[in-house]
Amino acid sequence: PMITEVGAHKEYLRTREAWARHFLSSIEKTLIEAEQYPELYKFYFMMLLQNNEYAKRLQYHETRYLSERVVPHLISALRLPEIEAYALAEVLLSMRMGIVLNWLFAAEQTPKARKRILKVIQTRILMRR
Repeated sequence: PMITEVGAHKEYLRTREAWARHFLSSIEKTLIEAEQYPELYKFYFMMLLQNNEYAKRLQYHETRYLSERVVPHLISALRLPEIEAYALAEVLLSMRMGIVLNWLFAAEQTPKARKRILKVIQTRILMRR
């Protein structure tokens, strides 16, 4: 769950292309947030590594975020069954947060470096030019 998700789509994305654009945009916004609020993201990662109430609350909210926000978009845009959409949502969240973790410790946090990351996601993961 990202801070940027406050401005997420109110209606479900209906096409693969719309979903791909939204996904790339959300990754970019998340990287910008990680630059602006690095301590927040570091706290998030540190808490997930703990076996305490904070970690359980984060996991609870991640589960709700996936079920209520991400899965419906994946079902609508990619025409996936719910169980596959949930599995994909987990993978996408893991990937997104892995990218953020790497970004937090990157030597170069610039718009140019962000664009390189987004280009790799677009061409190699989403297979879009």
